[in-house]
Amino acid sequence: MEISTTGLEGIGIFQDDMIVAGKTVEEHNNRLKILLNVLSEVGLRVKQNKCSFLKNSIEYLGHKIDEHGLHTLTKHINAIQSALVPENKTIAADILKPLYSLLRQEKNGYGHQNVIKHIIT
Repeated sequence: MEISTTGLEGIGIFQDDMIVAGKTVEEHNNRLKILLNVLSEVGLRVKQNKCSFLKNSIEYLGHKIDEHGLHTLTKHINAIQSALVPENKTIAADILKPLYSLLRQEKNGYGHQNVIKHIIT
C-alpha cells in the first residue's frame, strides 16, 4: 500500500520508515496528528515501541538529520572506502545494479531524489 505525502509538509515516508519534522514542538505535534490520521484512514497503525518522538537528531535512511541539515554518516563512508575494488566489469555491474534500480524508480517518480542525489554526490 502506498501513502501519498503530497501536501504533507514536514512528513517523509520511505517504505516502513516515517519521519515527522517541525521547527517547534507544536508544529511537530500538529504534523504528527495529520500523519496518524492519514494512516488511520487507510487502516494502518504504528507500533509505539518502535517510535521516537521529539528528537533533536536522528539517523534516517543512512543519514544523520539535525537542525543543521542532512549529514552523511561516517560509518557508511568508511564502509564504501574500504570496500574491495571490483576485479572486472561483471562484478562492477552486479554492485551497481541496486543503485541503477533506485535511479530508474526515481525517473518513474517513485524514488527519493534528494536522498539518492546526496548519496551519490
